[in-house]
Amino acid sequence: MREMVSNSDVYFGDQPMLSAPDYIGAIVIFLAVLGMFIIKNPLKWPLFAVCLLTIALGWGHNFMGLTSFFMDYVPGYNKFRAVSMIMIVPELILPLLAIMGLQELVKLKSWDEKIKVFKKDISAKRLVLISSAVVGGFCLISYLLPDVVNTFHSRFEEEEMVQRFIKGGYPENQARQGVAEFLPQIELARKAIFRSDALRSLIFILLALGTLYLFFTNRIQRNLLYASLGFFIFVDLWSVDRRYLNDKSFVSKAENQEYISGKTPADEEILRDKDPNYRVLNLSVGPFDDASTSFYHKSIGGYHGAKLRRYVDLIDFHLRPEINSFYKNIGKAAQNDSALKAVFSELKVINMLNTKYFIVPAGEEGQTLIPLKNPQANGNAWFVKSLKFVQSADSEIVGMKRMDTKTEAILHQKYREANGFKDNYTATGNIQLLSYKPNELEYSSESSENQFAVFSEIYYEKGWNVYLDGELKPHVQVNYVLRGMEVPAGKHTLVFRFEPKTYYNGNSLAMAGSILLLLSIAAGLFLHRRNNVIVS
Repeated sequence: MREMVSNSDVYFGDQPMLSAPDYIGAIVIFLAVLGMFIIKNPLKWPLFAVCLLTIALGWGHNFMGLTSFFMDYVPGYNKFRAVSMIMIVPELILPLLAIMGLQELVKLKSWDEKIKVFKKDISAKRLVLISSAVVGGFCLISYLLPDVVNTFHSRFEEEEMVQRFIKGGYPENQARQGVAEFLPQIELARKAIFRSDALRSLIFILLALGTLYLFFTNRIQRNLLYASLGFFIFVDLWSVDRRYLNDKSFVSKAENQEYISGKTPADEEILRDKDPNYRVLNLSVGPFDDASTSFYHKSIGGYHGAKLRRYVDLIDFHLRPEINSFYKNIGKAAQNDSALKAVFSELKVINMLNTKYFIVPAGEEGQTLIPLKNPQANGNAWFVKSLKFVQSADSEIVGMKRMDTKTEAILHQKYREANGFKDNYTATGNIQLLSYKPNELEYSSESSENQFAVFSEIYYEKGWNVYLDGELKPHVQVNYVLRGMEVPAGKHTLVFRFEPKTYYNGNSLAMAGSILLLLSIAAGLFLHRRNNVIVS
């Protein structure tokens, strides 16, 4: 139990995928609070307002009204990867206020000198004591009564723990009982850490207060004041930073290479497949939070901080439910080929993504990885018999629940009007992938009449073009995320190429800039030489 508690997350807030809070430093907060009393520059109020605003924005869904307003009406705000990124603003403002406050403080001849605060004359000494009492008092209350200022588990943590235990093979009743015993121990450990940090912050504030006292009683000079405060701030920040980035955070190049390239027997078996393009779903890791699978395979999951929005929708609306269904049924079906085939046939969207192999953990502790070949994968491309047209993207993603992705395709009504697609096709003939490169895919097609082909590749109109026998042709978005196009009768070669205009335009601009730079340098050298000749 003690080992499980020590390995649990120290962070206990409601923000997902966060391992640590933003930390600015106890002394910086103390000096920033003091600065709000003594800074004469009117800039402090806009800075303070921006600081409060960005902290509120960092709350995300906990202050959804403000977050929604910025997402909808502030240009560029919805491009941020996470709302917590906005916390970089108070991390800049609070140290700035601290520096400005300290600058004003050292200008005083003594700390008995009066400062006008809200139309009242208050001595600097009293303001320093008030600021230290506000920040230090909060630390003292946090140490003595931690439950008053904080809770030590997030709202959804218990259920998330239960689900992790269930996925690890524990029965639900046993998982819930274990979590019920485990969670209070985690809370006690977190409370002890919180109290320790509160006391630690109080000590740093008292050290800063003592240093200011020595300065105003002429026991140390200004330079030593700066050096002492800087040293205390450094120790404060460095000791916290070491919790998250230390010697254990680094490995040798050889160890890293061994970790990322450790090939398992499951990997070796899958890699024997000579198909030019297929995908793998690795269920031995978090399929959408781990990128290790992509070292050897094309994965339908993986991790990236900026996924395509439509693919995220597909993950949430289809892939996760299908994976849960697979988990639920695979145990009973694993020993029976026909039952296993039936389980795979239910994974309509996973099959649509040409997921040819599953990597699943086996054994008592899940240490053995087994590759399962999916006979129901749709393939790299296929002809469909019918098209279903809808009026919105929402209807498109919902409609996929009720369709057979092998024989049907769903797409927006606008494509029908622009391209004159039919409702029904015969789906006779064949289409297959000949060669695969990340930026170029070549297919061959043969049919006796026009067909509609679906390609198991993500649709991205800003760069991908398709050529039919060398002639540029239009293609459309089908099944919410994939590519589709009508292929005429006969034998044809189709080539998809990634040709983004921004890349070529950027290259042209870069070349023009380089030429102008070289011409400017040449002109400068010429004029410099001519002027020297004239002077001589």
